[in-house]
Amino acid sequence: MRKQLLVVIGLALAGCASPIFAPSRQSSSPERVVFKNYVLGITTNAFVGDAVVKCRDYTVARISENKLRASCDFSIDGGGPLAPIHMRGRQGEEFVIFGRTKRRGQWCSTVQPAAGSGVVIIIGPDGQFTGRARNIHAENELMYRYIIDPPETRFEPVITERIDSRGGSINFEFLYNGRTDDSLNFQYREYTAGDLARPAFSQSLTYPAGAKTVRFRKLLLRIETVAADQIFYQVVEDGF
Repeated sequence: MRKQLLVVIGLALAGCASPIFAPSRQSSSPERVVFKNYVLGITTNAFVGDAVVKCRDYTVARISENKLRASCDFSIDGGGPLAPIHMRGRQGEEFVIFGRTKRRGQWCSTVQPAAGSGVVIIIGPDGQFTGRARNIHAENELMYRYIIDPPETRFEPVITERIDSRGGSINFEFLYNGRTDDSLNFQYREYTAGDLARPAFSQSLTYPAGAKTVRFRKLLLRIETVAADQIFYQVVEDGF
C-alpha cells in the first residue's frame, strides 16, 4: 500500500520547476506626462461648460501591485483526486500573486485558486494560463492538465500610478462659462498633480463681450466667433 501511494505521488509531481519566490513590488523609472487639449494656432471650439484650455504636466512612476486582473468571466477545472481545481472568476476581478517562478526559462506568476490552497495555478508572462499548476511545497509541476474557459482569458498586471510632485507640476483648466450681453465669462480651475476632482484654486473671470483676445497669466486666446452655446478660438500663447 505504501509503495502504491508513493507511485501516485510521484506521478502527481511530474515536471521540474524552479522554487516559488515571493513577489516584490516593481516600480518604473519616473516618466514625464504632458497633456494639452489644444494645438497652438489651430482654431477649435468649446461649448458652454467645456474646457477651452486643459493642461497637465507632471512626473509619474508606474508601480506593479502584485495583482493580476481577469480580462473576462472565466472558469478553471481539472486535476485528479490529489489536486482538484475548480476556480471561478469575474471580469475585472483581481487576484493576488502568490509568487513568481521560472518555467521554461521565463518568469511566470502563480495564483492560489482559493484562499489557503496548497496548489497554485501558473500564469505565463503573456498573461495566459499555462494549463498547469504546482504544489506550493514542492519544486515540481503537477502532472494534471487544467482547462480554462474561455481559452482567450488573460490576466493582466495591475498597475498604479504614483505622481511625484517634488519636481513641480502643472494641472489646470480654463472653462468657457457662456456669454451675456456685455461679457464673456470664463473660470480658471487649478488642481494638485493627482486630483482632478476637487480644485485647489478657482477663479471666475469676465471679459468684454466684444473682446478679440483674452489673456490670463501665460495664456493668450484669440476669439474668432462667439455663438449662443459655443465659442471658436485659437490658443496663441501658453508659456509652457
